[in-house]
Amino acid sequence: ISSNQTLPNTDYSNVIRVNSFNEALKYANEDSNIENVFIGGGVRIYEEAMKTNLVKRLLLTRVKGDFQCTAVWSSLDVSKFKRIETIPDEYQQFFNQSDENDETPLYHLEIYERDI
Repeated sequence: ISSNQTLPNTDYSNVIRVNSFNEALKYANEDSNIENVFIGGGVRIYEEAMKTNLVKRLLLTRVKGDFQCTAVWSSLDVSKFKRIETIPDEYQQFFNQSDENDETPLYHLEIYERDI
């Protein structure tokens, strides 16, 4: 399921195009084959999803640095979530960058979860 705002006008047989987050929820709830939903933003879609109280898990990448951004999610509140660590050690290198001598941004992945 994809928002009309995020997917170019291309027809894919396995993609349902919708106009709103609520319309996407409707389709997801009606399809018994859908067990999990992954929400890939923009900021507006993230904000709409968080208002529903349906979000069980957050995968949050924190990037250290100053960047010229066109969108910032400043209202994110993780206080209702508990931070968990579920990334296996062999994958840590892909999700956490801490080499201060490297010119790439420093970042790390945080996983939060709550009961719904």
